[in-house]
Amino acid sequence: MCIAATGGTINGRALYTNSQEHVLQLHAPVVMTSLHHPVKEPDLASRGLTIHLSKIVEKERKEEKVLADELDRLTPSIYRGLLELVAKILQKLDTVEVIHPARMIGFSKWLAAMEFCIVDETEVEVGDLQKAYCDNIRASFLESLQEDVFAFALLEFAKQHPAPNLWKGTPAQLLAEISVGQPVKVTGNPKVWPANPISLGKRLPVVEKSLDAQGVVLVLGERGTNRWITIGMKPEQFEAIEET
Repeated sequence: MCIAATGGTINGRALYTNSQEHVLQLHAPVVMTSLHHPVKEPDLASRGLTIHLSKIVEKERKEEKVLADELDRLTPSIYRGLLELVAKILQKLDTVEVIHPARMIGFSKWLAAMEFCIVDETEVEVGDLQKAYCDNIRASFLESLQEDVFAFALLEFAKQHPAPNLWKGTPAQLLAEISVGQPVKVTGNPKVWPANPISLGKRLPVVEKSLDAQGVVLVLGERGTNRWITIGMKPEQFEAIEET
């Protein structure tokens, strides 16, 4: 799905052959729906856009046929509006400046061009859509952290040590600190919780990007018997999360 988002190829042996290679060019949007946040990998979260659908109140519920008929009636005007907007965006795409760059920098540039095209017709100001996209990715990282009990424990621990009073210690000390208050069914499950300091050290790089998006400072020292870990949070990021 990461390859589909940014574009790339998937290689493999062609079916029923021993020597021929099959190359699939892949670049397309992928839509996933779920009651819970389906993305836990930071690399995929940074390439996506999370949309929370509003709940339909009872009096506004409609039959599927009614919705289909309405969509058929509105499709020509929707399609025309999208084509006209895309044409305007393509005219400005090479001249706009990205104010809030995200991982998908091409999409950020597209939003920058869209802002320029709709600024006179809407309340959107230059930079609003780009910032909203960056905030959306950050919120997606937070949702993925909340689905991971180990990563969320690290986030809560970091909030207790805002800069300049960052926490510093060994992997064994950090594991002992974040294990306090955790139920036995969590700490005793190696699939969701590190069984030892070595396992903790291997899991930290996996969640480092998601934690960084929330303003967590995580510095991993060189591997060895005396490895040190520094963790905490920038004050301004701490205040933003508290407000959220």
